[in-house]
Amino acid sequence: QTLAGALQPTETGVALLVEPALMQRLVTAVAQEVERAAARGHQVALLTSARVRRPLRRLLERALPQLPVLAYGEIASEVEVEALGMVEVHDDAR
Repeated sequence: QTLAGALQPTETGVALLVEPALMQRLVTAVAQEVERAAARGHQVALLTSARVRRPLRRLLERALPQLPVLAYGEIASEVEVEALGMVEVHDDAR
């Protein structure tokens, strides 16, 4: 909900405009979950809503260039998905 509320139109499309501290906490939290799952031998992807998928990918691509960011609707029905973790980052400004 925080990310959806931070969507803003820009010249290059929709972007997530969040405070730098929140952005850093988000990147760190995602990286930690990815590392945990990968250490257990899992192939990792970040699933999110279609509305924030592209802007979230752009936000994460420098720190996590190999991480696929997918919307739930992009997963084929025959693909088995196992939730390995959930990333929660709270906006301290709220």
